[in-house]
Amino acid sequence: MGEKRLESQRSQVDNRRFKWGSKTLWGYGVGHVQSDLVATMWFAYLLVFLEKVIGLPPIYAGYLLTIGQLTDGIATPLVGLGLDKAGVCGKKYGQRKSWHLLGTMLITISFPFLYSAPPGYERELGNWSHKEMLLYYTPFVVIFQIAWASAQVSHLSLIPCLTCKDSARVQLTSLRNGFTLLSSIVVYICTYVLFATSTKTPEILPESANVTSPEVVDIRNCTIQVEVDQVGWDDRKVYSTLALGAVILGAVFQGFIFHFFVHEPNNDCCANEEDDELKGLDESSSDPSYVTHSIHGSNILTDSRSEFRKSDGVHFEVDNWVDWFKCPLFYMVALQYCLTRLIVNITASYMPYYLQEALDLPKEYIATIPLIQFITGFAVSFTMKPLSKQFGKNGMYFLGCIVMIAGAIWATLLEYDQVFGIYFLGVLFGAGTSTILVQSLAMTAELIGENSTSAAFVYGAMSLTDKLACGGAIMAVQYLSPCNDEMVPNGPCEENGCGLFYCRVMGYGIGIITVLAILSNLLHWHHSRKR
Repeated sequence: MGEKRLESQRSQVDNRRFKWGSKTLWGYGVGHVQSDLVATMWFAYLLVFLEKVIGLPPIYAGYLLTIGQLTDGIATPLVGLGLDKAGVCGKKYGQRKSWHLLGTMLITISFPFLYSAPPGYERELGNWSHKEMLLYYTPFVVIFQIAWASAQVSHLSLIPCLTCKDSARVQLTSLRNGFTLLSSIVVYICTYVLFATSTKTPEILPESANVTSPEVVDIRNCTIQVEVDQVGWDDRKVYSTLALGAVILGAVFQGFIFHFFVHEPNNDCCANEEDDELKGLDESSSDPSYVTHSIHGSNILTDSRSEFRKSDGVHFEVDNWVDWFKCPLFYMVALQYCLTRLIVNITASYMPYYLQEALDLPKEYIATIPLIQFITGFAVSFTMKPLSKQFGKNGMYFLGCIVMIAGAIWATLLEYDQVFGIYFLGVLFGAGTSTILVQSLAMTAELIGENSTSAAFVYGAMSLTDKLACGGAIMAVQYLSPCNDEMVPNGPCEENGCGLFYCRVMGYGIGIITVLAILSNLLHWHHSRKR
């Protein structure tokens, strides 16, 4: 009877590879577009908006980003537990789709407030204190991160419910991440267009000021009026327009098309697959589609294999999530994943500061360089599978670290007028972050093997460690930042002030973390050889 019941349930689930004309396939593919759009903006521009536009000190902006990271790290496993228990709209609508709908609605409501000034706030008047603005933005940060976790976890958990066929699961994941790529490109292109069409901000400096690159417009009353092409208070409409457009466009795909075309089966999701359906997962662990998560600061992957692993030459089987704490390789992979995410997230978060403060470039560059970095990373990821077979995961990770170190050195040598060198920096960082991220995810999947019953715990532990480390690192950078409104000028790397500080963050900071990642990689490689 049990076998017949299982067969009956499976018959309700599409067990074939989806046809490319399937409404379910495309409906699922666009079901995370809004989350991808806002996630790109979160890491790329939140700090810039809070500091450069709103005028918050670096330490307060760091508080808000760290609160968001911690909320995401805590909310992700809790949402997973709640999602498995009940649906917020009742089982008739679907447990996962109801959580997804709730997350989409909360994102739509909360996210535009993160890129808008507080009511009645005027930067010149200073009618809101820094603490008041911190208290104002905190609820929106918390709501947004809980909503983002709800939409992400529910969307990913639908994959095993829609099909039992592994090839179809890979198809769904690949299309989903294809739209993630397109979403990120849309954000950067729109940012470039909005900045390119915005006017420069007039700024009056003392006659004794060391003005090197800005164009002189007028001289009067012992002052020099110049046009500066930097992000400032006048760009608040650019960011509010970008945020509002992201949630509206995303809501059309994620809130309407997805929920209209995707039907969640009422039966239990497939829990067991045949061995021949699992062969593709070894390949998917280094699939280029995974690299598109690098901007978002979160990676929740699914793997349903199970096999015995060795620990110091002894067969190691995980029967319970507690058993992972007895596996030394678990700590090594967690350390390497954590360092990888530090490199990726710090590079994404502080690239705009480096371009504006250290190189004194026009504000359009904070869209074009990350776009080059992102596209380069996606293109390089297609070479990961053949190269990994040739050099191994640890070998490719080492090569990626070498590229990152080269980029860090190049960042300390660049001048603001070396246009080709600036684009080349985006290529180096894009190739480096892509390589180490893909290989780190592949090592995590290899660690889990077929221990599917505790796979969620492993990825949850990795994600929480990542959030804590990245939040702490960003807070450290924000705390040490010497930048404030009174420090002018900034200028290229050889000058003092903000420029030199962010030059060191992208150079020495990224370089030191990468060296630690190399040491972690060597430790992992040495221990893996014993298995």
